[in-house]
Amino acid sequence: MKKIYLSSVCVMCLILNSASQTFVNWSAPLSVVSASGYSNIYPRLTLMSGDLPLVTWESASADKIYRAKWTGSSFTLPVAVNPPGVIPFVANWAGAEVASSGDTAHIVFFSEPVMEAEIYIVSSYDGGITFGDTVRVDTPGTSNIPAFPSVAVFPGGNPVVNYMLTDSAMMDAEYLIARSQNGGSSFLPPVIPSLGAPGFVCDCCPASTVIKDNNVALLYRNDDTNIRDIWASFSNDGAATFPVSTEIDQTNWYITACPSSGPSGIIIGDSLFYTWMSDASTDARIYAGSVNINDQEVGSNRQLYPIGTSTQNFPVIAGKGDTLGVVWQGYSGSFQEVLFTYSVTGMSGLGVKVDTLTKAFTGHQSRPDIVFNNGKFHIIYSDSNGSSVKYLSGNVSIATGINESEISGASLSSFYNGESLILNVNSENDRKATCSVYNSVGQSVYTSDIHIAKGKTSKVITENFRSGIYFVSIQDNSGKVLTTKVRITK
Repeated sequence: MKKIYLSSVCVMCLILNSASQTFVNWSAPLSVVSASGYSNIYPRLTLMSGDLPLVTWESASADKIYRAKWTGSSFTLPVAVNPPGVIPFVANWAGAEVASSGDTAHIVFFSEPVMEAEIYIVSSYDGGITFGDTVRVDTPGTSNIPAFPSVAVFPGGNPVVNYMLTDSAMMDAEYLIARSQNGGSSFLPPVIPSLGAPGFVCDCCPASTVIKDNNVALLYRNDDTNIRDIWASFSNDGAATFPVSTEIDQTNWYITACPSSGPSGIIIGDSLFYTWMSDASTDARIYAGSVNINDQEVGSNRQLYPIGTSTQNFPVIAGKGDTLGVVWQGYSGSFQEVLFTYSVTGMSGLGVKVDTLTKAFTGHQSRPDIVFNNGKFHIIYSDSNGSSVKYLSGNVSIATGINESEISGASLSSFYNGESLILNVNSENDRKATCSVYNSVGQSVYTSDIHIAKGKTSKVITENFRSGIYFVSIQDNSGKVLTTKVRITK
């Protein structure tokens, strides 16, 4: 698979510190489906067993929700998961959502026409290969109107579905949560987790549910007399009750119309990390924050993208441990692009550097989604060229044992000539040193002694390196180090 690196197209993020180097090594974007006619609206992503991506998206012209699964070498052909006669709501700001645990996957959506909408779930228990018939999630026989469902999954496969409910005039919106104890075959009566927030929930802003162990959090945009900030409602009994609701957004955004944009979050340890869009600064910006799930104390709450750039929207966050990544859509120049920031030091590193993952491509790119597991980010997005859905992955790599201390009066450069790795050292003095080459995950793949002469010293390394990014270290007897990075392409 072709690799794309920051040095040429600003796709690989490189952060240096005195002890290590971390970066994301991205694959080239891959079309989920090569044939035309399947559309590309609102792509979503989850990981099945073996970290195999399962992708969903929608087609307004075909009234279909499609899914395709990565086999390890390619994506399967798209298959519709909604039965004939069940027409899904399709939009570029809301649509079918997917979540999984192990070999179990659940897709939720609501049907058209909107005034007669119904919430459905379809489920797979064989790794996303086949999906069963629809199961109704909302309660039939009421005049209230359900919409905007999302789904999260407990370990083992039981789903939790949140959805909005309005009255027959589409007013007085609240969020409901329904949970299943039999893998999605049926659902218990729903609870209203947003009762602790003032006013009503924002009536066309999708919400999201996140789960860790028995802790569940619903994130949503509230509407308190047109203050439309982000709130979270918390449960510690598996979504049976939600006794606490907390405002977790400090932007204080006043707007008299629904912005049709909701939050995204993950729970790591005892913290909920989340991201959202706010226009409180007079232009839509991306923010990130954290809150303790036990005492609801809000920690970090800050903007990730600078003022003075064009509108940004629809952020999604993913991560584990101290690694976090946020992806969103926004303008970078004349085109709408997929933007990305990540950190291996928790919230502190988010937004330090923002990369445009699609800068090398023409046309508009939109509605990205992201998941992270086993050191790899997986991203899906909608590409306007050919109305396709694109997927790419990026490994977070840490090259240890390399630091930035410079040898006084010396410099190091390197290049690959197609057969050998060539090192050039310029030095004001003779010295003995050790030459080491590390691969992208910090493993030493070559070590030898080198005598650096006054003036220029060249060293030819004929090892059979694989294609990839390498780090070269020259360390003299005093412990001072020269480093350089080289790309080897075969």
